[in-house]
Amino acid sequence: MSRLQADVDAYQKREGIDHEVDGMERYRVCIDLGGLPDDCAQLRRMEEAASAE
Repeated sequence: MSRLQADVDAYQKREGIDHEVDGMERYRVCIDLGGLPDDCAQLRRMEEAASAE
């Protein structure tokens, strides 16, 4: 496989991951990345505060 094709494949894979993560709430992303529920809950509160503004 050529270097260019490998770069294009990696870019497309990243775009798919970015799209999937963008659709997730921050709490879920935090948990999926190994965060602790109490720590990740802070993100949920921040989202609620931001949406209230």
